[in-house]
Amino acid sequence: MYTLRPWLRWCLLGLLGVGPLAFAQQVPPPRVAPLPAAAESAVLPPLPQVWQDAFAQLVEDPKPRSLVRNTHYIVSNEDMHYVWKDHVRERGGVYIGVGTDQNYLLAAWAKPELLVLLDFDQMVVDLHRVYGLIFLAAPTPEDFLDLWEERNVRRVEALIDSQETDAARKQGMLHAYRTSHYAVSRRLREVGKRYRPLGVPWFLTDAAQYRYLVMLFRTGRVKFVRGDLSLGGSLQSVATATKKSGGVVRTVYFSNAERYFPYTRGFTDSVLGLPTDDRSLILRTKARISGLYEYIVQDADNLRAWLQWGKLRQAFHMSKHREPDGKTGGYVLRKLPPSTAHPSDRASSPAKPPSPQPLSTDGVRTSVVSHQTSDSAR
Repeated sequence: MYTLRPWLRWCLLGLLGVGPLAFAQQVPPPRVAPLPAAAESAVLPPLPQVWQDAFAQLVEDPKPRSLVRNTHYIVSNEDMHYVWKDHVRERGGVYIGVGTDQNYLLAAWAKPELLVLLDFDQMVVDLHRVYGLIFLAAPTPEDFLDLWEERNVRRVEALIDSQETDAARKQGMLHAYRTSHYAVSRRLREVGKRYRPLGVPWFLTDAAQYRYLVMLFRTGRVKFVRGDLSLGGSLQSVATATKKSGGVVRTVYFSNAERYFPYTRGFTDSVLGLPTDDRSLILRTKARISGLYEYIVQDADNLRAWLQWGKLRQAFHMSKHREPDGKTGGYVLRKLPPSTAHPSDRASSPAKPPSPQPLSTDGVRTSVVSHQTSDSAR
């Protein structure tokens, strides 16, 4: 049987549109997708100029000397954020979160006016910038997921190359995408498999949720910043910008980051500086020795009381007072610090959703649950 020499075989395959020569050709990037007609009546207005000016002044914290376990946490390994769904539903305001994909899931439920994505790992920050380009280029959730697949790597690389003008940032985004695209695709598909039997809608199964995230990016309402919670400089700048804008922070998601540092003056002052109200919530996870995760919700006022107490050095000394929330399957932290607690314990209830309503058909009722995983949720 006659066989082609390897070099000739690859040349012919290249002419047919497959093989290395084809990949070396210029690949047109996906275009920025038009907003679906169904979303026209719900379009968010562009971010007001006063907000733009204030958030243009966000401060980056220095890069950390080392990463936790020398690992980039490019996807979350927390799988039960749905226990917070009814807590965060339509909170609005400013949302601040660390980590990666889980923030889009939570933000699609919370519907914030502004989304601030903060992480001390520059690769995570760069990855969020790639998320933004893909949200804008993908008209549907299916298209969004498809752009993370291996077959579309060249298209997304071309998109980054055409849309990002800063050379250093472009290289960071390309590196983040090349490193992460497989893990992101797998992670998002795993979330879909877990949520489907529970009947929980999320941004890749609910078109309205997906459109809301797209509109946040389209209207300049997503901000990325490298921030180290233990230093607090970046978070303090977020607090300052929110105050200048007249905004209110309604949702703060820490994941389990508090586990890795003592409560420093920088952290304490920056959290106390956040403008919050009686509808503001703190979300955190806690890993047990066994590897099980717990999902804890706390009123911002409750955390403020603990920080103002002046004796809190580690999150554990506060979170050990968590109580099971039988309605959601998570935990609630109500107890106040000793010097402010009433003899009856004056347990404050978590902030109520803006419009109390019966559980919808997509709600979930479970026993107290945790997720079996490693002890790092970033």
